[in-house]
Amino acid sequence: MISKVFNDNVLEFTKYEEYDGPIPLMLCPECTILDIFNKYIINIKNKYYSLLEVKYLNKTYNIKEFVKNYPDVIGIDIDIWDKLYNLAKEKQQEKEISKYVSCGSVAASILTSTGHIYTGICIDTACTLGICAERNAIFNMLSNKDNNITKIIVVMPNNKLGIPCGACLELIAQIMPDKYKDILIMIDYEKRKIIKLAELLPNWWGYND
Repeated sequence: MISKVFNDNVLEFTKYEEYDGPIPLMLCPECTILDIFNKYIINIKNKYYSLLEVKYLNKTYNIKEFVKNYPDVIGIDIDIWDKLYNLAKEKQQEKEISKYVSCGSVAASILTSTGHIYTGICIDTACTLGICAERNAIFNMLSNKDNNITKIIVVMPNNKLGIPCGACLELIAQIMPDKYKDILIMIDYEKRKIIKLAELLPNWWGYND
């Protein structure tokens, strides 16, 4: 059985066949998944194979179904923090909606244990109806029946990284009361500095229940 860790979970290549189509000009790292004319190819011991079936999170998928559910799998060798940062930057487009509302100066991406990435932007209003980018991304996650956050990145207007505010931390703790401390947050993209959410919220009132 061939396998690889994908978003902190084991992805097993359960069924594949020898590939005889066009191949990359350069040999790709072993078990990297490539999309070649809508066929999903992996290199195993310097030979290319066409993927047919994979197993992930104790569920078996045909390869096209898997890629549809987990589009992040293509380019699996790319650093996940780069993906989170780039997706947040794509959403971060500051825009004035009206003289009362603006949005997009801050963007956030969150990764869950299922391998899905959810994004959100901040919405600023003339009253208290606005929302932080982190909570926007979290609501997007919850709308898709997902709820186990593993990584968070927040891009500020100056392209530096920020940290969730108190309200966002409170929401995360209430969603994941027993696991929130293990969530990773990148706080410096250039220096690749990462902290655990436990450093921002070491004690939480919910533990008194």
